[in-house]
Amino acid sequence: TGDGETATPIKIGFMRHLSNITSTLYDKDFLQVSNIDATWWMANKTFAAIGQKATPFTGVYDGGRYTISKLAFENVNYGSGSTGMFGHIKSNSAADSAVVKNLTVANSSLDISYYGSNKYDLMLGHALVVGTSEGGRVQNVHVTTPTITIEKGNVNVGGVVGVNIFLGTQAQAAAGTAPAYATVSYCSTSGGTVTQDGNSPYVNTYGFNAIGGVVGVNWNTKCLVEYSKNTGTTMSMNHNGTSAQASSLLGGVVGANDGYVDYCKNSGSVTTGGTNSYAGGVVGGLIAVSGTANQAFTTDADANHQYPKSLTTSYVRYSYNTGAVSATAGAYCIAGITGANNKEIRECYNAGPISSSGLSQYASGVGGRTTASAYVDCYNEGTVSSSGTGVSIILSGVSGWWISKSTVTRCYNVGQLSSTGTGGETGVKLMAAISVGQSKGGTLVNCVGLEGSSGPEVPGTDIPPYVGPVVSGYMYADGTVGTNVGVAPDGITAGGMKSNDDMTSVVFWQGEGYTDDAVWTLTPGQYPKLKKIVDAGI
Repeated sequence: TGDGETATPIKIGFMRHLSNITSTLYDKDFLQVSNIDATWWMANKTFAAIGQKATPFTGVYDGGRYTISKLAFENVNYGSGSTGMFGHIKSNSAADSAVVKNLTVANSSLDISYYGSNKYDLMLGHALVVGTSEGGRVQNVHVTTPTITIEKGNVNVGGVVGVNIFLGTQAQAAAGTAPAYATVSYCSTSGGTVTQDGNSPYVNTYGFNAIGGVVGVNWNTKCLVEYSKNTGTTMSMNHNGTSAQASSLLGGVVGANDGYVDYCKNSGSVTTGGTNSYAGGVVGGLIAVSGTANQAFTTDADANHQYPKSLTTSYVRYSYNTGAVSATAGAYCIAGITGANNKEIRECYNAGPISSSGLSQYASGVGGRTTASAYVDCYNEGTVSSSGTGVSIILSGVSGWWISKSTVTRCYNVGQLSSTGTGGETGVKLMAAISVGQSKGGTLVNCVGLEGSSGPEVPGTDIPPYVGPVVSGYMYADGTVGTNVGVAPDGITAGGMKSNDDMTSVVFWQGEGYTDDAVWTLTPGQYPKLKKIVDAGI
């Protein structure tokens, strides 16, 4: 029924039809015409992922808005290929895209229990629907009540897509001229669990570990994840990164981002543990967390890709988090939007509780580790707290630990910061309504905090607490490095700490520069809201 041309797609109604999609049909069009229950097939037959890197799926699969349930990918060897209903899809060009759309995968499982290689490979992705999308389009695809378990390995895992990557060579991607860029649009993960509890058996200096509720890795600035969400999927990771260049990244929507994440939201819980780990409600962190020692691919044809250098930088825009983000053990940075940031977070907000314990160090409302970044038109209304006894206790309402020059513009915090923990004998203890950390030349413009939101002084040892109402830490605009200060002597204009009456007054906010009605909605008696998020209805 159908020859696989656009007007006459091959119809899929049973698992045997899916299993008959072999390499000779990978360039055809398919249409699912009924719901499919895979229970019997998975127990009695075998199902191989449709497409791999050497022979990718280049056609179109339209799920017809039907559901496939009870897919089971068990005892997966991470190094043996990409995993999912589709292992690897690849566009021929921007005009001739590989497409997976209009499909729900329900009550299905993925178990990665074996790591068969000592080399990290960015091109190997694992998910319930599409393992790796190379310049492909994944649209209106949903995963409900998944059970995803990662026992070992430095892996790229997402609920819907494992790796979302460009088509073409590195040189083309760096120049912005790649033939096609991958997109994930209107996709979701809901309910169920995504869990990692186990480290790689190899000391992999340049590999990293990325897990996202919807997408594991979004790589290259032209690649896009948009209008996608995690609604209630519980995500947890206990995996030690071996270095700053081999971090573990966990995000409610996207694990590792080097592209665009627009109009996304998370309401699932996100919990990380282990050293060198980052977690964010929307995005876990960056592919290139550190600016040094990041290796590019050996060659484009290399089947065993090492840790990739970030080609450009990442953006998170028009997105928000309401889920709980927490850290235990030795986790590094957590935040409501992204655990690490090196470009721009724009028009985002956090309303979920952010909490750290154990040896966890940095917790922030919007962005965690901050490197040469911009925060523009963001706010936090969630609580930020620490209950552990660690080397450092560093809490902030908007932007986290600054590594180098960054800017925060028109951002506000009304979430309460608090700590019942103590810093170590040589530790620092910083809390501020907006920003903390070391910044050579950083600036804060029109940033406002609610009075008392920066919290009381941190109890602890004889090391004095450095608690600033707006900012604390090294914050000298002239580039010099000084001692910790409660309020920066330079680099802050307007803003400050204000009463609730001020912060619910339209006249006050207009005076603070929140006048762009394409960005902010000002209502008497309320805090400002972000218009694009409200209008999008996400």
